[in-house]
Amino acid sequence: MNHKRLVAAKAADDLKHGATTAGHDVRRVVLDLEITGLEPDDRITEIGGVEMIGRKRTGRTFHHYLNPERLVGSSEYIHGLSDEFLADKPKFAEVAFDFMDFVRGAELVLHNAEFDATYLNHELALLKLSPLETIVAGIVDTLKMARAIRPGLKNNINALCADYQLDIPRRQYHGTLLDAHMLAKIYLAMTRHQQEFSTLSLLEQIEVRWEEVRTKGYKGVGWANDLVGSQEVLLKAAKTFHQWEPLKVYLSVARAKKKRIAFSLRYQGQHVADLLVDGSPQLHIDKNTADKNKKYFGVGQEGHFDWTGEESKKFRRHFKNLGAEPRGRSEEHRIESIFLQQMADSSSKIFNNTMKNNIQPVLLAGCPFQLPVPISGNTGKPEAKRGNIDIMARRRVGNRTRLSIWELKRPGVKAQAIEQAYRQAYIYGVTVLKMLRAEESGHIWYKDVLGFNGKMPDRMTIECVIAVSLDDIKAAEALGKLRRFVTENSLQIEGDTIEFYLASYAEKQGSLSIDLTKAQ
Repeated sequence: MNHKRLVAAKAADDLKHGATTAGHDVRRVVLDLEITGLEPDDRITEIGGVEMIGRKRTGRTFHHYLNPERLVGSSEYIHGLSDEFLADKPKFAEVAFDFMDFVRGAELVLHNAEFDATYLNHELALLKLSPLETIVAGIVDTLKMARAIRPGLKNNINALCADYQLDIPRRQYHGTLLDAHMLAKIYLAMTRHQQEFSTLSLLEQIEVRWEEVRTKGYKGVGWANDLVGSQEVLLKAAKTFHQWEPLKVYLSVARAKKKRIAFSLRYQGQHVADLLVDGSPQLHIDKNTADKNKKYFGVGQEGHFDWTGEESKKFRRHFKNLGAEPRGRSEEHRIESIFLQQMADSSSKIFNNTMKNNIQPVLLAGCPFQLPVPISGNTGKPEAKRGNIDIMARRRVGNRTRLSIWELKRPGVKAQAIEQAYRQAYIYGVTVLKMLRAEESGHIWYKDVLGFNGKMPDRMTIECVIAVSLDDIKAAEALGKLRRFVTENSLQIEGDTIEFYLASYAEKQGSLSIDLTKAQ
């Protein structure tokens, strides 16, 4: 974690007048105003507020345009609210009691609190009502916090959004409700380093890890350019060998970037040999792989063999003669291989007619591969290290193609592992959005690696799919838990959206059928 920012966050915390930052049940109202001018008798023209409980926005808001009972003058150039527009709007007196009910007992979050509180108190005093400080539990000034964290820098909302990598809304004028929403995000970003990591929301934990990744030097540009630069060589290499069923060729992304190209040859999803393309193609089986092959598949060949030679042919014939009986040490890898095979099926019978022919796995040089991401979700907790997504696909929904992230669980897995998969999928979904929105490399990932056409849209939807094999009763239970997870976590990621699905699959004679259900 950046030490200077941690120290600055502590300084900002000291400015909060004893507010309980870490409390999960603290009620806060983030407020923004527009005013006719800067004189003591100027009036409020618009007021917008956003409610938070703990560190989550509840969706409850307060917003009114107000007739200020005087001309707006030159302030119209700032907020865009004309005398004509405001003429039929309610006066502050008409909304005062609703406003007091909305903020009563809450910790009020304002940007330049002294300024805003002065005009709120002026309005209350005109009605002979109690001052703001006696209505709310306390007042937090995010401008003072920002100046402590970023001394000498601009600290308006746009500048803070840029510093914390938050989406800056496109707008010609200020709008209080929009600014209140942005200020809520800024407040959460500025205060999240004051808390124990475990008390942060899952989205905030991911954002902390993303900041760590970027501070250490995000390798997104290098990864993307290496993969794109090697595709021509990979395509040429892929054509140099003949693939025999039931062996499948996968691509190791780590080796795809190296001069000596190595493909992974797999049987029922388990690695059984390397295919080396360095001059004459070779089959390479190291001792560790040979021992596993002997244990699970009854073949113990070890060494280097010419791809077209007799030893390689013998190796391939052995697997061809094994039949369709499930084998290997990883049931999950076997299921993954069937998913990939059926996703790539161009026939209308994809997943036994249970899914329309509108999905295709993301391929590199025509081979399945796992997209490397800089935040791992393998444990259900975001960690700043390399992670791998089970399957990434493109799925056609309506007239748009969206990215589809699949987390697979083997048959018979425990409920705890399924619930962990919800978190894994969310971590990877948010991380991929961060990668795609990274200015220096996102467009390379989007177009040249993931294979989308055209310009990246301003707003994207990524779907996270949890694939589990369950009977109907357990499937309903898992869907209910997934829906609860969805309600507890933000699905709006700086203008982009995450959608969750449960894919309940059934296997029969080596083929899968799927029941795909949206969770929200």
